[in-house]
Order: sequence, then structure tokens, then C-alpha cells
Amino acid sequence: MGALNVLPSILTGRTAHFWLSQTGKDSLKGIVDQQSFRAFVHATDEHGVWVVLTAKQKPMNENTGSVLLLKWEYLATSQIELPRATHSSAQTGKVH
Repeated sequence: MGALNVLPSILTGRTAHFWLSQTGKDSLKGIVDQQSFRAFVHATDEHGVWVVLTAKQKPMNENTGSVLLLKWEYLATSQIELPRATHSSAQTGKVH
């Protein structure tokens, strides 16, 4: 549970690389056609990750500020690059 509490502060406001679970691939077919993709994380909540897709996926409508919800069950894993100081503070949320 501790790792989930750290996720919003680590992901929000960053571009992340996401890999979809099989459920995610099936649910997002036609919206995201790749198994993995990069997206800017606008916010996170108990439902999942709210992302703005890059131009290679469906482009964001600049007039509406559209975001896409990636439900937690849609994700197999994700990767972000952290500055060294942030990385060491994130270790407190490490799952054993």
C-alpha cells in the first residue's frame, strides 16, 4: 500500500513510458494501438493515471484539453526517469 501512496507524486507532471496489460490492450484497441507508448501524466487517482497522449497516438484536442484515463488494471508497468535526489526519496515507497 505504501508504494501506491508514492505514485501520484512520482508520476504527476512527468512523461512516462507505459506498457499495457492484456486487459488494457483489449480495452484501448483503436485508441492506443501499441503495446507500449509514452504519455504525459496529468494526474493520478484511485481509478488510474490520467494522461495526455503524444502525437503518435490520438492527438490532444487543444481546445478541450482532453485526457485519457488509463485504469490501473490496464497497466502492466511503467517507467520514468527520476533525478537522483527524487530517486532516493522514492525508495521509501519500495514494495518488498
